[in-house]
Amino acid sequence: MGQVRSIFLGQITNWKELGGPDRKINLFAGESTTGTLAFFQEAVLHVAAIGYGTLDANPGVRGVAIKSGLTSLAVEPAISTIRSREYPITRQVYWAIGPSASRDVKEFCGWVLSAEGQLIVEGAGFEPLLPAERRAGLTRLGLREAPGALASGR
Repeated sequence: MGQVRSIFLGQITNWKELGGPDRKINLFAGESTTGTLAFFQEAVLHVAAIGYGTLDANPGVRGVAIKSGLTSLAVEPAISTIRSREYPITRQVYWAIGPSASRDVKEFCGWVLSAEGQLIVEGAGFEPLLPAERRAGLTRLGLREAPGALASGR
C-alpha cells in the first residue's frame, strides 16, 4: 500500500524502483463522477491528490497485488477478493431511501436490481450484485421481482 501511495504521490516514478523494467510509470485514473476518486484519496493517498482505477478485463492491463500493511500478504485484485473485501482498495456503494419513498422510487430501485439494471451498473465500472443480494434488496423494497429480471438471475 505504501508503494502505491508513493507512486501516486510522484515519489516512485520508474518500475525499476519496484524491481521491474527500467520504464517510466504512467498514471491513469478512471471515471471521476463515481466517488471512486475521493475514496482512493482517503484510503490510499491520505492527501488531496488524484489517482485510482477499476478491475479491468483488458488483457493489456494487469492488476497489482496490494498489502494492507508491512507484515500482511499481498492480495491480487479479482472479483472474489473485491467482493469479500480482502483486496485493500475496495468499497461498497449503498443507496438509502426513506420508509415513505414513493412507489416510483421503489420501482426504479427494483429496476436497478434487475438484470438490465445490473448490466448498466457493470457498464459503469461497478461489480454487479449476486442474485442473493439482489433478492434481499427486492425484499427490503417490498417488491417480488425486479422489472426485466431474468429467471436465472445474474
